[in-house]
Amino acid sequence: MSSKTALKSRMVFFDSTVLGRQHADVWEEGGKVYIKDVKSSNGTFIYGERLSSEGHESDPFELKTDNVIKFGIDIVGEENKTIIHPKVAACVMCVFTEQDAQVAARAEQHQQQQQRWGTGGGLQLGGIGCLGGLNGGVGGVDGLGGGGAGINGVQQQPQLQG
Repeated sequence: MSSKTALKSRMVFFDSTVLGRQHADVWEEGGKVYIKDVKSSNGTFIYGERLSSEGHESDPFELKTDNVIKFGIDIVGEENKTIIHPKVAACVMCVFTEQDAQVAARAEQHQQQQQRWGTGGGLQLGGIGCLGGLNGGVGGVDGLGGGGAGINGVQQQPQLQG
């Protein structure tokens, strides 16, 4: 399997009009999880702070459990009263140990209960777990995603992608 094939198998897709096909890269290196925006138009945000200006690649940002990631921006209708295309948002949970996995499993069960009631969303990136989405429509890696825009989720990839 080539590195490009491996990368494609770890793509995360969102059914969203506010994200580009290649919006951001997420990877694990040395026991840490990183994200970078790859020249997106609508941005990647951590706690509301944009990682880079429009059309520019960001520096890598180390993700920690409970960071809030937002991909894109809300597109509002006339008179700024209605969101017609929402951003994609999730709360990060990094899963490295068996204990982390147990906590993530409990969080996922809670999330599934919320989804049955029409709230929440989540994101799973290979061996890297990200759970507890803030709005619906979030997909995942390894068969959990839908169609649409993409986030590259790369497990144990030391080189940055451009």
